[in-house]
Amino acid sequence: MVQTCVGWLEDQQAREAAGGEPTDREGGPVTRRLHMHFWHRPVEVLGEDGKVTGMRFERTRLDGAGCA
Repeated sequence: MVQTCVGWLEDQQAREAAGGEPTDREGGPVTRRLHMHFWHRPVEVLGEDGKVTGMRFERTRLDGAGCA
């Protein structure tokens, strides 16, 4: 699994560096992106008509014991 993700990521980075658009596993257009934000904690899921439209986060930081 890790090796598959590494190969896919390298392909995506090369495609984007050449000015191409990102693709899904089958080579089709990407319909969603996930952006990871470290040191953030989800506090609310936003939605309309039963569909998720966004999420609200709060920033976190380590305390003296190394806990977030």
